[in-house]
Amino acid sequence: MLEIPDAKLDAIIDMARNQPDRRFRVEAILGLNVVRFMGAESQKERVVPVLTELRGLEDPVLSEFARLSLENELRPELLDQLR
Repeated sequence: MLEIPDAKLDAIIDMARNQPDRRFRVEAILGLNVVRFMGAESQKERVVPVLTELRGLEDPVLSEFARLSLENELRPELLDQLR
């Protein structure tokens, strides 16, 4: 399980929703996906509605990353590739 303080998750959610630079919003969406699979149960429950909200954005890149995060399972071998 991923140990992340709720305040950090709040910051990631805020970045995913409000960061003016798309690059950082995509990074935050990817972070939300990690929390979705590896966070505490209470945090997982917070992430899915945010990703669903972001999937509805008019920005095609951001909405696609949110959609992919909702529809695909995060696999450990993918995380290994990021190290």
